[in-house]
Amino acid sequence: MQYTGLASIQTYAVNAIQGAVVATSWPGTSFKSAPALGVMLLRVRAVISREKIKILYDKYLELIDLEIREFGVKPTEVRHLIGRLGEFYCALETNGALSHTVNQHGFDVVASTGRRISVKTTAQITGFVPISASTVDKADDVMILQYAEGALNIVYYGEISKATEAARFYDNVGKYELDISKARKLA
Repeated sequence: MQYTGLASIQTYAVNAIQGAVVATSWPGTSFKSAPALGVMLLRVRAVISREKIKILYDKYLELIDLEIREFGVKPTEVRHLIGRLGEFYCALETNGALSHTVNQHGFDVVASTGRRISVKTTAQITGFVPISASTVDKADDVMILQYAEGALNIVYYGEISKATEAARFYDNVGKYELDISKARKLA
């Protein structure tokens, strides 16, 4: 089915355990999730093409370089830019799509295989990446990236359960903390 005026259409992706189904509705309607059936609903805007993601990746990389080189900002101080850069990188690496809901809880990218990926990007050389216990069940995999010297490197990419098993858990804050050095050993 072809649509004209995509801006006026809300698209919902229904990601079920046994595959994916896409449903659409007009503005004002909504769907509710049915967790007992293993169904999760995602509000999706227009799909961003791979070419557009690559352009955005290059522009963000250029902006981060400008911040660091021209303004003397440390890479750890532009973590919001580095975080988005990591999401673009992951989408390109997995031939996936960005989650189109702003601040989607639990995952950032849906790979071409349908696996949901939580992306963690850091400029730290040592330290840890946090993984929220309240959303860990919403992702299948985690991709941990490290920004260094103008490039991103994969520290770990694999099942999120393997990452949380290797992490410390802090019950009082509901977070796992995975040491970057441990994450490297998981790969």
